[in-house]
This record gives sequence, C-alpha cells and structure tokens, in this order.
Amino acid sequence: MRRVLLIGVLAAVAMAAVVATAGARTESKFSLIEVQKAHHRVGNRFITHGALYTTGGTFVGTDRVKFARRGHGYIHAVARFGGGALRAQGHINASRIIIVGGSGRWNGAAGKIKFRPLSRHKTLLRFAIVQ
Repeated sequence: MRRVLLIGVLAAVAMAAVVATAGARTESKFSLIEVQKAHHRVGNRFITHGALYTTGGTFVGTDRVKFARRGHGYIHAVARFGGGALRAQGHINASRIIIVGGSGRWNGAAGKIKFRPLSRHKTLLRFAIVQ
C-alpha cells in the first residue's frame, strides 16, 4: 500500500512539473536600429550586411538580409546578437516579417519583426519574440 501511495505522489509531482514547464514561455519586445554597411547583387537578388544598434546608439550585433525586388519579393534575414541568432522571412511589401527560428539564446523563438525605414541606410526594427 505504501508503494502505491508513493508512486501516486511521485506521478502527481511529475505531472505538475510537466504542466509547469509546458506553460512557461517568455516574451521579449525591443527595438533596434539597423545601419546598412554593405550591399551587393547576386543575380536578381540583393544581399545587405548591416550593424544593429540600440535606440541609444550601443552596438549589439549584425544582420544579413537577402531579398528580390522582382517576382515574389521575398525577404530572408538573419540577425546575430544577444548570444545567438534569429532567422526571419516574409514578403518585401509587408511592414513585418515572421521569425521562423533561432539558435543559442534564441533557440525555439517565434514572433515577428516590424520594420520602418528611417533613411536610405537606416531602418527601425521592432522585435516581438515568444520562446
């Protein structure tokens, strides 16, 4: 009888731990400014390389963005900062792209990046990330 009771208690504790970790998620919201440092063309696609800064002007990382202006107008972006990298993709005509994954600190990330041009070489990026 003691064994059955002990097994029941252990099963209840294990189930509570699984439920607690399954519901745990973190949300991160922050803004960065991307300053384009270089760009080049490969076929009908453009590739840009930029530096990422906080709105206060502190350097935090880099990014690489591939896009095509013709046809589908799709964007593929990788931002490296904060102990890992985020991957995002979406349509060039939209003002946001979807975060499709990450690595390191951003492993399992999802969410979106809203963007708005500030000038020819500067873009405001607003990140909304769920892990």
